[in-house]
Amino acid sequence: MATKRRTKAQDPDPGGESRSPERDLSDGEILYDVGETSRTAYFIRSGEIDLLSPNGAGVFRIAERLGPGRCLGGVEVLTGSARTYQARAATEGSVVEVDAETFRLMCSERPAIALRILEQHARRSDDLERRLCAIGAEDLIRPIVFALLSAAEQAERGVRVATTLRELSAQSGLSMRETHRGLQTLFEAKEVRIHDDALWIPEPDALRTHLQGTALDAALP
Repeated sequence: MATKRRTKAQDPDPGGESRSPERDLSDGEILYDVGETSRTAYFIRSGEIDLLSPNGAGVFRIAERLGPGRCLGGVEVLTGSARTYQARAATEGSVVEVDAETFRLMCSERPAIALRILEQHARRSDDLERRLCAIGAEDLIRPIVFALLSAAEQAERGVRVATTLRELSAQSGLSMRETHRGLQTLFEAKEVRIHDDALWIPEPDALRTHLQGTALDAALP
């Protein structure tokens, strides 16, 4: 899909002038994806853009929908980190592109911009944490337990699972953050431990009780 850009005098943030390219977006167009290098910040001129979080199984969940005046990708540019969300146009619209050097200079000269962007980022993180808290502990643990027991290999005592957090996230259909949180709960209960660079389950039958009365229990061999 061809990207339309036009350069004109425009103000990405009220109170100042900046000459930056404006990019037109089609409904559903991806502005940037998870893991990409953060070279540009964007200010929404028109339309709406969704920030989507991956769950490790190729499914994206909407973390936030942003409208005109909001900034995208600014935190990653300031911190030098890779993109943590996918940005996808929810409607037709346009954004102002600001390269990393110009954006950092803008934030240095006008600290209020950086403070506002960091405030928006903190609010987004708080909203995500509240959604995670709203998910019952067992709803997080069950798919993780099922994935662990499905991949378990017999050990001298109990069973072991050679996996990574990313693989476990994909197998359980949860986000990386949800998987980490659920696994941490199992660690704290000492139902799952780490031994010889693998996950060790000393009492698999006890762990399986999390699945009792569910379809996941019936699906296990």
